Amino acid sequence: MANTTKKRRQLSIETKLQILESVDTGEKKTAIAERFNIPASTLSTIIANRHKMRNGIEKFGPERKRSRSYKNDELDRKVFEWFTEVRSANIPLSGSILQDRAKTIALKLGIDDFHASNGWLSRFKRRWNLTTLRVCGEEAAVDVAVVEEWKEHLPSLVAGYDPKDIFNADESGFFYNLLPDSTLATKGEICHGGKRSKERLTVLFCTNSDGSEKLKPFVIGKFASLRCFKHVKKLPCRYGNNKSAWMTAILFREWLASLDAVMGGKNRKILLFLDGCTAHKTSDMKLRNVKVVHFPPNCTSKVQPLD
Repeated sequence: MANTTKKRRQLSIETKLQILESVDTGEKKTAIAERFNIPASTLSTIIANRHKMRNGIEKFGPERKRSRSYKNDELDRKVFEWFTEVRSANIPLSGSILQDRAKTIALKLGIDDFHASNGWLSRFKRRWNLTTLRVCGEEAAVDVAVVEEWKEHLPSLVAGYDPKDIFNADESGFFYNLLPDSTLATKGEICHGGKRSKERLTVLFCTNSDGSEKLKPFVIGKFASLRCFKHVKKLPCRYGNNKSAWMTAILFREWLASLDAVMGGKNRKILLFLDGCTAHKTSDMKLRNVKVVHFPPNCTSKVQPLD
């Protein structure tokens, strides 16, 4: 026996609007159902939901295939209200921050099946006419000729060293209270950045060229004795401190002397590439197992791996 069940198909609101117009002209329902190839029950449902459908057309346009539930409409509105409030304070917002906030609002509304996916974010931005603007950003000029000349000289610098014995060290600032440097904003909005937090840690990373050895990070904070260290006997990193949480010549020399001693204990000779930071001046240090080579000035963004 052949299966005569019609496969259910999804109608756009535009098609449903055409169906309603046919109903309003007095056309017989059987003829309408046959012309649009839909069951009589589907036609009845469309007629019953005509007011809800027209509201959806006014808000979202006729291309949408299904009307949104009241809870989802409320979620959409509340997320945009929060977005508007935060942006009015010149606080940058990234897409991930907006997604996290949307999840929180959804839970408060009792919407358990909301996932705030990237697709949802894309549709939300399109619905509310949002775009991404950069708050600030600047790229330092690099002397390409100097970079190329240094690269030509590089083989002679690393001659005699295995890749595992060629290291690079560099600091990175960890601004743990810093807001994003780009933000979602309504199209045409003038983008102003607020005051940027300067609370930071400095972390020195060091690894060899083949990635087989990564030294413990050297973390520098403001305070020597932190409350969170009270019952900690061993840290997964080296820790130092000064009032600005920056790398200083004293701290760097202590770290470098320690590295030299460790390599001496392993009977290893290594090559360490450093940038020209003032704290990295080591010409007067007597190192037995670490040879320091500095990158040319203003070129680290092109030649330093850890940059």
